[in-house]
Amino acid sequence: MSTLPMNFAAKRHARGLPFVFRPLDEWSRRRTVCVALAVGLLVFTAGLRAWRMSDASQLDASRAAWRRRRRNRYRPAA
Repeated sequence: MSTLPMNFAAKRHARGLPFVFRPLDEWSRRRTVCVALAVGLLVFTAGLRAWRMSDASQLDASRAAWRRRRRNRYRPAA
């Protein structure tokens, strides 16, 4: 595997951290959109995980009710 493409990128932004920590005013529109999408995806994923872990969707309760309903439907009358 050639390391030339990686070396070119490293030489272009050799200063590294000053490029990363620019003020928000100097960010390009593409960089702003990419960062906003990444942060939004992280927040959405964390919220979805918390919602599922807290059982706010009541998934376990609905599954238990569904099992009870199916069990009672197929039980022969006494």
